Amino acid sequence: MGNFVIAAKSMSKADPFVPSSQGKDTFEYDISSGTTVQLANFLSSKLVCTWQGFHPASDVNAAFTGQAHDMECQAFNNNGVLTFKAGFAYLMDYGIALTMHRTSSTYNTTFKVVSVTIE
Repeated sequence: MGNFVIAAKSMSKADPFVPSSQGKDTFEYDISSGTTVQLANFLSSKLVCTWQGFHPASDVNAAFTGQAHDMECQAFNNNGVLTFKAGFAYLMDYGIALTMHRTSSTYNTTFKVVSVTIE
C-alpha cells in the first residue's frame, strides 16, 4: 500500500477556533476531503471538538514555553458513525495544535514530540 496525502477539499461549517478560558467549549467543522489528486467523490465528515484542561506546554516537549490547552475531537461520517477520535495540544505561545493521539476501530496511535527547534 502506497503513501498518500488526504486534503480538505471544502469546509461548509467552521466554528471559531478560539481557546476557551472556561475550558469546555465545543466547536464543529463539516469537511469534504480526498487525496490531493482526487477530483470528485469526496468523503464528507463532521469533526466535533471540545476544549479540555490546561497544562504546561513543556509537558509536550521541554523546549516549549507557556501553556498547552488540550482538545479532544471526534470525527463522524455521513451516517453519523464515529470514524476516529483524536487528541491535540494547542500550544498557546505558538498558535499551533499538535496531534497527540488518534484512535479508530483499527488503530491506536500516540504521537510524541522528540525534537524541537525554535527560531
